[in-house]
Amino acid sequence: MLERGMHQGMGLLHRAPAEALRFAAVGSAPDALGLQVLWLLCEQLQRLGYPTIVLDGCAVESTHAPGLEQLLEQDSWRAPPGPLHGDGACVAVLPAARGLLRLPDTAPLAPLHPLFRAYALVLLHAPVHQLAELLPQHTSVPLILTTPGTTGTQQAYRHIKQLAVQAGLSSQVCALVRGDSPAQQRQARTQIATLQRCAADYLGLAQQGLVVDADNPQDLQRMALQLLENAGTIEEAVAMPPLYASLAPATAPFVRSH
Repeated sequence: MLERGMHQGMGLLHRAPAEALRFAAVGSAPDALGLQVLWLLCEQLQRLGYPTIVLDGCAVESTHAPGLEQLLEQDSWRAPPGPLHGDGACVAVLPAARGLLRLPDTAPLAPLHPLFRAYALVLLHAPVHQLAELLPQHTSVPLILTTPGTTGTQQAYRHIKQLAVQAGLSSQVCALVRGDSPAQQRQARTQIATLQRCAADYLGLAQQGLVVDADNPQDLQRMALQLLENAGTIEEAVAMPPLYASLAPATAPFVRSH
């Protein structure tokens, strides 16, 4: 008995039924520490067995640094990029600022599936206003990184509100510290509590929040596991490629590592 959407010829085409691609979203890192934690987070994901590619919506594609824009333009039956081989801590990164703007209005993330299906996770790093435009159709929980102080708290709240009001999405806010200074830890916990109270009072949200020590591998692993728990999926409709097309994944020449 054949399942709907499949037929015996799929075996001859070496084509498995389409599977959902997992993705996670992180608002643009607000400072150098946030950017460092982003890469450490990706390394943790790799160590947990999730080959990850970062689509960096804060980096613009160019002739010397091609990225998502060029992948979207290529022949759809050419071999998609696959995970980089070698050190498990090596993270593939693609500039994606222009490519993200070219995604369709309907099911905007769907074109990413055939491009990155060889990876276990696509991590979308982009400004929060762009995440609000791309993610409404997905049950994901974006991660928002904060900076200390009143300005950082106000900016984080604006991001929480934008995702909630514009996209109908809840989010997780993360306060970063460095080292085990009691004063830093206390300040970070206070910031998270303030954001959670404001989200509850003004938006009716039960805001997720956590404090992460950038120097603590256990904190980073916990952060990575929560990112996976909050990840969404991208579905792809089964499409039949030309009979003689090569479908073996191969690392694209312009996928760079961090």
